[in-house]
Amino acid sequence: MHNAIKFSLKASAVSIRATQQKERAVISVTNGGTGISDVDIYHIFEYKVPGKYSREGARGAGLALIICKDFIEKMEGSISVHSDGSSYTTFEYSLMLEGNGINTIAIN
Repeated sequence: MHNAIKFSLKASAVSIRATQQKERAVISVTNGGTGISDVDIYHIFEYKVPGKYSREGARGAGLALIICKDFIEKMEGSISVHSDGSSYTTFEYSLMLEGNGINTIAIN
């Protein structure tokens, strides 16, 4: 959500959608911005990123997506990104639902 706002154009919309697909909760966040190029999108979950959004010139350390991906995968989920490269970006993640609808992870 933070990145969706951070990389949106002024006065553009940020939308959040949540659905249930079988035993999974699927959440997507879409912003209106400049999009992410094919080169950058391929490396978006890596620390060393070539291209327009390289960490050297970016606004921030570039760790949030890496940490999110790690947590989501530890909870048997997945995260993906889609963009047209010019006007929108959507991040979507899914997590398994358990009996009470809440997924938990033990921290040791």
